[in-house]
Amino acid sequence: MSLNFLVKKNPVIVTEDTSVKEAAKKMLSENVGTVIVVKKEGDSKACGILTDRDIALKFAENNLDDKVLVKDIATSEIVSLKQNQGVKELTSALCDHGIRRAIILDDKDNIAGIASTDDLLVNLVGELQDIKKAIESQVCW
Repeated sequence: MSLNFLVKKNPVIVTEDTSVKEAAKKMLSENVGTVIVVKKEGDSKACGILTDRDIALKFAENNLDDKVLVKDIATSEIVSLKQNQGVKELTSALCDHGIRRAIILDDKDNIAGIASTDDLLVNLVGELQDIKKAIESQVCW
């Protein structure tokens, strides 16, 4: 299965010069745990990713104030895959890098969306339910 069917399109995007406070507010209003970071408004190439965990860890260090920018704490070593790659490649990439989310790119390396372990699990549960129905329709109890 291609990641095109799994990817969450229209991901929340912030610039690297956005304050962490503003990014957190955006996460709250959009009900997401991750924002993709770009250099400037309108860019379609990711330069980082900021998660709710990144913010929580910075807060725990007592190093979070209104002046802290996204670029100060966002992860700049991003993991990305093409939307025509498969679920197996996504699973491998997430496991290999010890992460829960990957940025998905289109064929021009522009941001197409984001995919997560949660998305994989929801997809797997749906497939298992389909298999269960198929088996139940063939079995006489």
